[in-house]
Amino acid sequence: MNDAATSTSNRSLVEALDAKVLSLQQKLLCNVDKIDAVPDAMFATEFRQLAKAIKALSRQIQLKDPESLIRIDAVTQSLLVGRVKREDLNSAVCIRPIIEAFVWSILYSRLFCNPYKDCHQLSSTIYALANKILSNHQHRWPSPTTSSEKWRVISMEQLVQRVGEEAIATGKIQGKCLQLEANIRRVRSKVKDIIEGYLIRVSPGTNFSRVDAIVDKAFSLALHIFLQRCRIQVVYPDIGDTYDKEQPHLDSIAESIEVEKGRVALIASPGLAKWVDGEGKHLDQRLDVVPAMVLAKPVAKEDDEKQVLMERLTSSKDEALVRIKTSTRKFIHPQVVIPSKPKSEDLFMKIEDTEMADGVQWAWPDAD
Repeated sequence: MNDAATSTSNRSLVEALDAKVLSLQQKLLCNVDKIDAVPDAMFATEFRQLAKAIKALSRQIQLKDPESLIRIDAVTQSLLVGRVKREDLNSAVCIRPIIEAFVWSILYSRLFCNPYKDCHQLSSTIYALANKILSNHQHRWPSPTTSSEKWRVISMEQLVQRVGEEAIATGKIQGKCLQLEANIRRVRSKVKDIIEGYLIRVSPGTNFSRVDAIVDKAFSLALHIFLQRCRIQVVYPDIGDTYDKEQPHLDSIAESIEVEKGRVALIASPGLAKWVDGEGKHLDQRLDVVPAMVLAKPVAKEDDEKQVLMERLTSSKDEALVRIKTSTRKFIHPQVVIPSKPKSEDLFMKIEDTEMADGVQWAWPDAD
C-alpha cells in the first residue's frame, strides 16, 4: 500500500513538474519573440550610423578634377546614379552626394538586395531561390507574405547557426564552418575592393581605412534586417519622383533644404522601410523608419504637367508596356516600361514541396 501511495505521489509530482516546465518553456518562447523583435529606433540608429560613415568617406575624398568622378562608367551607371540627368552630374553641389550614392549602390547591389548573391559555390538551392525571389525585381521585392518572410528568416538563422554572427558582421573566423566562413570573407572583401578600387582612381592619396568600418556596419545591419520576422528593406525612390517636404519617406540633403515641392534629382542615400509588425503579421502595412535623402529640385510648370500626364497614363494601365494612342498611330513610348507586379504567392506556392518545408534543413554545408 505504501509503495502504491508513494508511486502515485511521485507520478503526481512528475506531472506537476512537467506542467511547470511546459509553462516556463512557453514563457521563454514568448520572451524570445519579444527579444527578436528589434525596436525601430535601434534599426534607425544603426542605419544612420552607416549613412554617417559613408558621408564621412565622401568628405575625405579629395578630387583634383571633379569631372574625373563622372568619367568613371561604374559610378555614372551605378544603381542610384544611373538615371541622374547630365546637368545634375556636372553640378558641383552633387559631387559629395554622388560619391555617397555610388557607395550605397555597391552595398545595395552586393548585399542588401540579396545577401545570398554570391553563395552559388556553396548552396545551389539557396542561391537559386534567393535570386528568383529577391534579385529579379530591382528594388521592388515581391509583396511580403508569411511564406516569403519565413523562408528569409529561417535561411539566415541557419546560416548564423553554422558560422556565428561575428563571422558575418565582422569577418572574424570562428572555425565553425570554414567553407562558409571563407565565402563570407570573400564577399566582404569583394565589396570593399569595389568601393576602394574605383574611388582610389579619383583620389589616390586618400586613406581608405574608413571603408573597413563601412563594410562592418553594412554587414551587421543586413544580418539584423534579415533575422527579423517582419519585412525590413532598404528602399529608394526613382529619379524624377515627386518630392514633397511633408512626405515621410523622403528628406532633402542640405543642398536643397529650401525646396518644399519638386522632383527627385539625385538620391544621396536610400531609406529604410518596415512592413509591420515584429510578429510577422500585418505585412500589408508599411512604416518608413528612415527617409531616403535626396537632392530635390523645383520643376517648371510645363515639366510638371508632363509628369502628371505620364503618371496618369502609367497608373491607368495594368500591363507590361504603356501604349500611347496618337491621332495617326499607336506606338510604345520608349521611356515608359512598367514591370508586372511580382507576386510572392506565385513564388512560394510550392514551398511545402521543396527543401523549404518545416523541419527540413536548408542546403547550407555542415560544419567542418
